[in-house]
Parts: sequence; C-alpha cells; structure tokens
Amino acid sequence: VLSRDAEDYLDPNESAPVGELLTYVQKEIHEQRSCLGVVSTLVMIAAFIEMLRLQKRHAAVYEVEQAFVFDIEENANFAFSTPFAMGHKGLQDVNSFGDFWSWMRLGYVPLVIAGDYGYSEMNPRVANLSSQIHFTGTHPEPSPKRGEWMRFNQLVTSVRMTQKTKPRSECRALVKAGAEVTPFCYHRTYAPQVFSADFAPWTLEASEITRTQYLDFAQGPEPLEDTLLDMEDGCYIANLDSRDCLCTTCNNQPWLAKDTTEIQVSSVVLNRASGLWSLVTVSFVFDLGGRIWKRVVVRSQWSTPYAWSDGTIIWSLVVAQSIWSVMMLVLTLDVIRRTVSLRRKRKVNKAQSPQHSDTLEAIMVRAAASSAKLLKAVVDWAMVGTAAMYTVSWIFLVLRVQRVNEAYETRQGDEEIFRTMESVIEMEWTERFLTSAHTVVCLVRALDVMSGQPRLAIITRTFSASMKDLVHFFVVFFLLFGLFGLMGYTLFGRDTEAFSTPFMSIWGCARLLFGEFEWEVLLEAGRHRMEGIFFVAAFTILVSQVLLNMLLAIIIDAYVEVKGHLNSGEGKPPETLWSQAAEIWRRARAVRSGEAIRMARVRDGLEVMCESVGAEGVVTLAEA
Repeated sequence: VLSRDAEDYLDPNESAPVGELLTYVQKEIHEQRSCLGVVSTLVMIAAFIEMLRLQKRHAAVYEVEQAFVFDIEENANFAFSTPFAMGHKGLQDVNSFGDFWSWMRLGYVPLVIAGDYGYSEMNPRVANLSSQIHFTGTHPEPSPKRGEWMRFNQLVTSVRMTQKTKPRSECRALVKAGAEVTPFCYHRTYAPQVFSADFAPWTLEASEITRTQYLDFAQGPEPLEDTLLDMEDGCYIANLDSRDCLCTTCNNQPWLAKDTTEIQVSSVVLNRASGLWSLVTVSFVFDLGGRIWKRVVVRSQWSTPYAWSDGTIIWSLVVAQSIWSVMMLVLTLDVIRRTVSLRRKRKVNKAQSPQHSDTLEAIMVRAAASSAKLLKAVVDWAMVGTAAMYTVSWIFLVLRVQRVNEAYETRQGDEEIFRTMESVIEMEWTERFLTSAHTVVCLVRALDVMSGQPRLAIITRTFSASMKDLVHFFVVFFLLFGLFGLMGYTLFGRDTEAFSTPFMSIWGCARLLFGEFEWEVLLEAGRHRMEGIFFVAAFTILVSQVLLNMLLAIIIDAYVEVKGHLNSGEGKPPETLWSQAAEIWRRARAVRSGEAIRMARVRDGLEVMCESVGAEGVVTLAEA
C-alpha cells in the first residue's frame, strides 16, 4: 500500500489493524473515483453545452425574432395626414376599435403583404411613375413577391385573426332601482398581470376561440381591404353596395363587440436565409377599465435542426450529441449496477447481522451512511431521468418540425400549418423546461462528485457546516421580506404597476434589493412623498445592508472553519486535483506493468480478512 507521495513507502513487515487498512483503501478508492468522476462530469457538461449551443443557435433566432417585433412596432403605422405621407400612430397607439381597424387596414396588412419596393420620397422625376422599383440585370426577379416580408422572410400562410369572448351577464352591483333595462356586464382579463409580468400567451387555446377569420394575401389589396371593412361594420357597406359579404364569421354583426376580451393576429413565416420557422403573433387584451394592452410575441424553431440553411450537416452537433449520449448511457448502466449491488448487500447484511446487538450509536451511524447513499442514488437517478425526458422531448420536437415541413411542401392548407406550428412551439417550450431541469441536476451532481476532492469539496462542506444558521437566518429574512412586500402592495399598489399585485410587489422588493429599481416612481406614489422615502430607507437599511451582510458573515465564518479542518488528521496540506490525477496515473501504470494490483482487489481481500480475523486483528502489510 502506497501513501500519497512516491517516496513514502510503508515497510512490508510493519503490522497494522485490518480495519484501519480497509478504511484507508476505501478512502483512496473513493478519492480516485471522485477525481475521475469530476473529469467525466466536466466532459459530459462540456458536450451538453456544445450540443445545446448548436441546437438552439439563440443569437440567430433572437436576430430574426427581434426584426419582426421591431418592424411591427415601428413600421405598422396609421393616422396618415395625407396619402403616402408619414403615419403618426403605431401599435401602441391602438386604443379603440376604430384604431384597431385603422392599424390593420393601413398599417399591418400593407406591411406584411407588401409586394413592391418603393422609391425614396420627394423625387419629382418619378412622381408620375409606379412606386414599384423594377430590378434588371443580375436580379432574377423583377420585384419582391407578394407576401415577402423584409426581403428574407416569406409569409407561408394567410393572416389569421382569432378572437376570444366572454358571455355577458346581468350586473348585480349598484343597479338603479326601477330601471327599465337591466345593464349587462362583461368579464375582462386583468391585463397588467399578463403583460407587465411578460406572461402574455403566445396563442389562444382552441376551446377559447370564438371567431376566426383568414386574410389571404393572394387575393390582392382591394379584396383584403373589403374584408376588413366588412369585419369592421358587420357587412353594412357590403349590403349597401349589393356585394357579397367577405367576413365569414360576422353574421351581419361587427366582428368586434363588447364581449371581446382578446384578439390575436397571427401568421407563419419562413426565413429562407436561415431556415427558421416563426409564428408571429400580435396580441390585444382588453382590461377591466377598457384599456387595450398590446404585445408582439414571436416563437421560432429551426426547420432543419441538424443542418445549416444550405443543407450542410452540422457535424460538430452530431459529435457533441453522440459523446453526451454515450456518456449518459454509461452512467445509466453504472447507476443500475450500483442500485442492484446495493440492494443485494442490504439483503445479505440484514440476513447476517443479529437484530438485538444494534446499539443506538451503531444505528445512527448506519442511518447516516444510508442517507448519504440514498441522496447520491437520488441525484444519479434524477440525472438519468431528466436526460431521458429531455431526449424524448427533443425527438418529438424534431418529428413535429418535419410535419411542419411536410405540411408546407405539400400545401396542406393554412389550418394544418398553424396547427402543426403551434404543436412545435408547445413541444419546444416543454423541451426548454426539461433542458433547464437537466441543467439543474447536472449542477447538483457536479457538487456531489466534487465532494470527494478536499479542495473542491470546500464549497459543499461550507454550506453543510452553515446549514443550521442559514435555515434560521432565512426564516427571519423571508418574514421581513414578505412584510415589506405587503407594505409596498398596501401603500403603492394603486399608484404604480410594480406593486399592483402581491407577487409583483415581492418582485419589486427583489429588484430594490439589488439596486435595479427606479425609486423615483415610489416618490410620486402615495399621498405624501414621505411614504416612499420611509419605505426605501427602511428596506435598504434592514434588508440590503444588515441582513445581506449577516448572510455573508455566516457563510464566511463557516468557510474559515471548514478550511481550518482541511489539514487535520494528516499533518499535510490536502491534495490538489492535479496531484490526485498524477497519483491515479502512477497507479494505473504500475498496474499495467504488473508492479501493483488494483485497489479494488486490495479492498476485496481486506474485507475477507476482516471477516476472518476481525477489524481489530493485526496483520503485516505483506500478509495484507
């Protein structure tokens, strides 16, 4: 048996208790496995990161999605002073039914389905010419196709307008006595909770949609304008002009009414330059006071997850995913093997150990050891389970993307493309959640694996040593934090959106804790300025200064204590990660050359010897 340093050999004729030798060998095996586990875990995490980077390609997705958001918010304008002049209002200026129809007819539809490139303004030489620029020479097309959005994006479906309504009911509060007509009330969504907290739904549930209208851009500008006019007035002008009503869901009534609670204008777009499918949705929500909240929501997914837009296979993604898959398969087999072995050992120990000889101390030691093994098994199984669920969700996501591609290539219709695209977005959110869960489990397992290396385990041991103090600290912290949140909700809930609900009040306090809150808003809220000053000052002193510094003091005190115990028992500084790796390498070379045997065989032999002579039995190292 070798000690840590190569020059410190123990005399083979020296005697030692079998139990101590077994403990030492088990410790060396544990440290060796921990060192190898750290390396394998780091490689697995590195492969997982590279795999996610190439699967998601978030930078390109963000670039395309923000282009849609910017174009709709900035360029879908209405309220033109004169024809072909600048529109003075945009999406955020839609505050009534009339504004919505003006935005749709003059802003959104011309922006999305425009089929020409206009000349620059105030050019007298082209005043009598068409506003369309005709490309010649190297340009293969004379002009952009209809439905081409911002040059690189092609609208592949009609524009879908969906509406959510609520049934009316009789008003029960403050009804005038003797009124001939009982007023009706309509339920409204509490929009600040939805939009200000960035929880706007990206699509309506099928059971919630009461009216759906498609605007086919292939019809041309005039039929689209007539369709929007029929939707606005319930085909009144169409009846006067003796033409067919183009609104299929109006029933001689305006498409928007008092019972409307939410509108969504959606379209499926393909970015040909990058091969990215996008579901572009503009949401309008009517709140309790009649205000219209607006938001543009874009959800995207790659049409070819394993290839670039030119069809070239992403081999680095294939390699990274293969490495991660193989390592997860090896981990799964190892977890199954250790679980089966542990169950067998428990059965053997239960059959061999007498029940009446267990002391309280022995029971507590055995319970602590069982708890540690159980926690490690739970972490390993959680790692395997989240990896399996993530893999299944990714496979389903790829299959659903293929269904979208097939629906587009075979021209299966707008409804089928919308349905399959929505299923892709739903699965992408599920896959994103499972990826995050697996990432958290990877973090926990990395900390667990590092516990076998003394210098790496200092963090986990610090938290373990300070756990009791941290639990009592957070009881006081969350109590004060919750009371300040309640105070902010009570004082400023009606005057500022950041404290309008209990949840948003807690979140506002969290932002104030890290200095990210504009406290001038609180000075303008309330009856006097003193409420805001007192709230900010009290929260900053008690929570930000006192409690956070106490938290740091608790952790630092535990860290100093743990670091002071690193040298106990050996009289030498603890091993570093690279010294452990060098020791493992030397042992592996000695085993290959036949100069030594594996540590596992030494452990098995000592366990057999321990059963024959007992843990206190003394043997020489040569006999061991």
